[in-house]
Amino acid sequence: MVRITQFKNFIPFLLLLIFFELFGQKDKESEQSIMVAGHYKLAMVYLNGDGVERDYQQAFKWFTQAAKLGHPESQYNLGWMYSSGAGGVQNFPMAAKWYTKAAEQGITVAQFYLGRAYHNGEGLTQDYEQAARWYSLAADKGHALAQNNLGILYHGGKGVPVDYLKAIKWYNYAAQQGLADAQNNLAIMFAFGKGVPQDYVKAYAWVIVAKTNGVKNETFMEYLSSKIPSNQISSAQTLAGKLLAGSMP
Repeated sequence: MVRITQFKNFIPFLLLLIFFELFGQKDKESEQSIMVAGHYKLAMVYLNGDGVERDYQQAFKWFTQAAKLGHPESQYNLGWMYSSGAGGVQNFPMAAKWYTKAAEQGITVAQFYLGRAYHNGEGLTQDYEQAARWYSLAADKGHALAQNNLGILYHGGKGVPVDYLKAIKWYNYAAQQGLADAQNNLAIMFAFGKGVPQDYVKAYAWVIVAKTNGVKNETFMEYLSSKIPSNQISSAQTLAGKLLAGSMP
């Protein structure tokens, strides 16, 4: 494998190859558009270690160049690198800044992360209404984590009025995509009759599904085991099997 640190001229050579490819394929685009595409492509090469040694600092550098020129995917990736510290600098306010720019350009995953930043007050002032706004945009486009978190806001009445039916709606959408936390949240709704008639069989079934998909919910499962009639355990297990068959990631 080529080690970048051993070849000082490799980076500009790689960039030259990328620009040559882009000029050949997109000769009708503006010079800036080609430049931005080249920066982004080079950043992805370093981010993924595609043919070169993975180098987060180089990825950070080139995402920054493209993000400053308005490239939405680069803005999202730069936000992620600031949030995770993968580029060597962890800075939550800067992460929120770049998530915002990408989210405003319609990048679904950036809309989710911006919603989460508002939800948790991570890098900006906590604002549940803004969290609900950005979660909604991502949830409407099928983002499972946004759907679950939007359900949590409706469940708790944070930033939106308490609405158990909407909470169940969004939990269910996420659960059907295999999101274990949403499956466990559905179990809670059925166990305590929030927005639906109390149903320990369905609650127990969803707990099994969530546990199978990785949620550590032994205490909750024990609680439900004490509530559900022993002759209905097999029915819950059968239902769980059907749910698992229909909601695997």
